[in-house]
Amino acid sequence: MKTILCSCLVFLLLGFAAGCRTTSIENVKRIMVPQNLTLQETKFAIARSVAPETAPDGWKNWEKITDAAIGAAFGARYERQHQYNGAWYVESVEPKAVVFGFTNRGYYLRVRMVIDGGQIAPVIEDSNGLRQTENSIHKTAVEWINRLEIRIRSSLGAVSSYKASMAEERTGSAK
Repeated sequence: MKTILCSCLVFLLLGFAAGCRTTSIENVKRIMVPQNLTLQETKFAIARSVAPETAPDGWKNWEKITDAAIGAAFGARYERQHQYNGAWYVESVEPKAVVFGFTNRGYYLRVRMVIDGGQIAPVIEDSNGLRQTENSIHKTAVEWINRLEIRIRSSLGAVSSYKASMAEERTGSAK
């Protein structure tokens, strides 16, 4: 009996140790800025990448009523969780950076996207519950940042192509 209990305890400890891993903060990728974008346009594209999505139009009446009832019962707490749980949001826009926050089930992550010449360098500033040290952080935080990076690249491309098409229209109408 004692052997079985010890074996279970060792198994549990090994499972816990293997389940949560940290990774190097240097694993966060830099993002190249399209050459035709100014600093203001780059900041706009970065901030635009996390624009809130609209609520689904196809909700049934009972879903709308339930959502309204929960909102009335829990007030602002429900709205905050409903809006920001598992989502990126802009915390501030600075002269050469955009600061993002991310919350998910009690975890918090703050990332500054520093615009340096033709690159955007993500800098992890703060976290809560993600075992951040000077050189490492929980691997899930890097995965969240990688998803944000994809959204930023997409937004930079959209703003760049829009600007290019507007320039073509101006040169085309000038002929």
